[in-house]
Amino acid sequence: MVEGTPKIYDQGLAGRRRSPGPDPMKPQRLTAREEREIAPFRRESGAVIRDDFANLIEFRRWAKDYWRDHITQSQKEYFYLTDDQVRSQATWGTQFGKGVNADEILEGIRRFRDPDLIGRLLARFETALPQDIRNAVPRRRLDYNDRGLGVFSFDRAAQGLYRLPEFVNPATGEKVDYRQVEQEATATNGQQRDRYWQAATQPKQELLKRWELRPDGSPLFRTTAKRVFGHFPKTKRMKAATEIFVSCGNYSDISPEQFLYSGMVALVIARLLIRGGVPVKINTVIGWRGSSSREDYCCAVVPLKAYDEPLDDNLLALATSDPRFWRCEGFRACMCLRRSAGMHLSGAGLVGYDLRRVFNQAPYAKGTANRFFFGRVRSEAEALKAIEEAILKILEALNS
Repeated sequence: MVEGTPKIYDQGLAGRRRSPGPDPMKPQRLTAREEREIAPFRRESGAVIRDDFANLIEFRRWAKDYWRDHITQSQKEYFYLTDDQVRSQATWGTQFGKGVNADEILEGIRRFRDPDLIGRLLARFETALPQDIRNAVPRRRLDYNDRGLGVFSFDRAAQGLYRLPEFVNPATGEKVDYRQVEQEATATNGQQRDRYWQAATQPKQELLKRWELRPDGSPLFRTTAKRVFGHFPKTKRMKAATEIFVSCGNYSDISPEQFLYSGMVALVIARLLIRGGVPVKINTVIGWRGSSSREDYCCAVVPLKAYDEPLDDNLLALATSDPRFWRCEGFRACMCLRRSAGMHLSGAGLVGYDLRRVFNQAPYAKGTANRFFFGRVRSEAEALKAIEEAILKILEALNS
């Protein structure tokens, strides 16, 4: 039984008559084309890793095409993953959640099933985390300068904002230096008004007084504040660049909210580090290990956030913690990965221990000191513990 499928699967499969022929779970002889497709895989420490996908979109496209072209009908039926079987599961309410649209799952979901849930859990974690952990990585601060380095801060400039008058010859449109201006007070209809004349001209030319304008006619503002350009200076925190790996999937008997905890750990840590100026990269690891041992790993590393990209809460939650994604596209992708690598099709999901074993002991792990692995976190208590442990390790790197 594939880990993560409901018990009804086991009961159904046990009593089903299978057609005679080779076991659909066993690897079949690969075609010449499939042999070439194995090339992208890296074989490290008993694991088969594919890490040439640029993003989730590219991975989903590959898995969809491979499922269509290379996975046989009997294999799809064995794992209860044909389109008709997925539609049947959607009506149960236990596999993907209640009120799920099967067509949306088969086409490929684009948004996490409950976006508000992300915000609710984040708020809960903010209050549950100890104060010293929340403040362990201080917020990075802007450094202001007057050399044009960084981004102009209008709020800072507005603190000393002012405008100056200027004098213009209405006949020629030329500006006149204020030192060449004579002022004359006159009274018109009992009202006092000032008139301005250009000195040393015969006859005297009356001038127009107005607020300064730019050459394009827009208002010209000045400020007494000089250090109005802000940038984040480089600090030793840049050396603590952190890479996070999150395994996709969880048991079938947990709620969608519990399903989110694995991704939530990565999301909270990423937010704390990014706020403090630490570069963060996030990957989801989609794959299976052998059902009977931990020597038969096959997985794909799919980037969700590069070091220089903004954090997308929806993408992270969707790819790591949405049962609609994992229990259809995720299962199908795992079968495609193992089939394309010439491995036994069945397997069990990866947990944090598996990720550490695969990536820390292989040459794949060289070059990045700060790597954290999360998978199958099933409760808020487990998530809080994982966050605290990760932050403390990162603090060691920051202070070293």
